[in-house]
Amino acid sequence: MANFQPMKEYMLSLLEDLIYKYKLKPPFLDAGCGLGDVVLYLAKKGWYGKGIDFSNEAIAIARQNLKQFSEVTIEEKELFSERGTYSTIILWDVLEHIKKDRELLLILNQNLTTQEGGGFLVISVPTNKKEWRWDDEFYGHQRRYEPEEIKNLLSQTGFAVKEFWDFTFPVFWLMRRLYTWLLKDRSLKRSQEKEELTKISTLNDAWDIGRMTSIVNWKIWWKPVFFFQRRFRRTNLGHEALILAQKISTER
Repeated sequence: MANFQPMKEYMLSLLEDLIYKYKLKPPFLDAGCGLGDVVLYLAKKGWYGKGIDFSNEAIAIARQNLKQFSEVTIEEKELFSERGTYSTIILWDVLEHIKKDRELLLILNQNLTTQEGGGFLVISVPTNKKEWRWDDEFYGHQRRYEPEEIKNLLSQTGFAVKEFWDFTFPVFWLMRRLYTWLLKDRSLKRSQEKEELTKISTLNDAWDIGRMTSIVNWKIWWKPVFFFQRRFRRTNLGHEALILAQKISTER
């Protein structure tokens, strides 16, 4: 459901909660920015920073979407090669695609500064290995993480977890259960290597049900759903989590 628009909007509303509560600020890096949804959201708030991705198709679309914002840059770039200084790094729907996930987290840690209260990583990952379905393969996932597993990985790479929110249970979790059952034949139509599936994952939607998609996406349905979902965000019963972690400071 990585490309399901209502879930994207719910994630952005949770990001806004984190920005307000923890006073997150620019400069920012969106590592694996895809089409630039998060970059656009932050740019509209007046933030400055950068979005990077290794998909040239996604980058072309992101640049078009953000051409009016001079304070942000979009680069086609491998995540492991990024070197910069950021107060906030976004890593959404990325880590599960990366073979060397620990190495990437260490590199991102080095790019964060804790000066003036910064040094935050906002990450989303698929959780609970029992939730593995065909759409994990559709998007090119290497793995799912158990909650304690990803918390330990973050700790080992120099981060302290501040928030761990399940943003899928119960509504998005139930919807995913239904569509992965109803549309299960799609798993037979993807023969590419995981790296290629990762590269095109932001351009493809496992949740495409034709004309019904636009009806399901109507915003009028979703405001009460978002309110309802918030009541369950500490349950860890769903299939994906949004995590806020802060770099453990060694700066003086």
